[in-house]
Amino acid sequence: MTVTAICKQADITRATFYLHYVDIYAVLDEVLTEALEISENEVAPETMLAMVLQAGQKADSTAFIKENYAMLPICQRVADHGQYQALFADEDLGPYILQYIFSHQKDSVVPLFQKQFHLDERLAENLYLFLVSGAFAINQHHKWKKDDDWFAIQAMLLRFIGYGSRSFEKET
Repeated sequence: MTVTAICKQADITRATFYLHYVDIYAVLDEVLTEALEISENEVAPETMLAMVLQAGQKADSTAFIKENYAMLPICQRVADHGQYQALFADEDLGPYILQYIFSHQKDSVVPLFQKQFHLDERLAENLYLFLVSGAFAINQHHKWKKDDDWFAIQAMLLRFIGYGSRSFEKET
């Protein structure tokens, strides 16, 4: 995608484009910000983490995830809106989008991981990077389609995460 192509598609001049944006990444950032805002929900991060950990311990995790889909982390829901499908399906933009999601969510997730898992900031940030990168990769691999196969994979991964998180519990 180029500025010229955007201008042609939008039927505007390059001067008009540069009046509003510094470069093509400024447009991408604005679209990604909009996608994240649309995908936000009113669920507190602590509640979301508790749901994720609880899902991993359910006998029928797939049904639990379907029933509580809105509580999944934003990195799982961000591409649900049709107008963003092509953007998230673009493998060339994947690393940029992943970094954008990571950097815009880490300030709320890292402190939560520090508290929940008794980690220092560096370890909590790296754990979050690992999880968001993996979730993003699985979603890209499945072309962001949320079919029965995707839900089964999510259930398996949440079991893995849930049981793995137990290793952080402090011994009493």
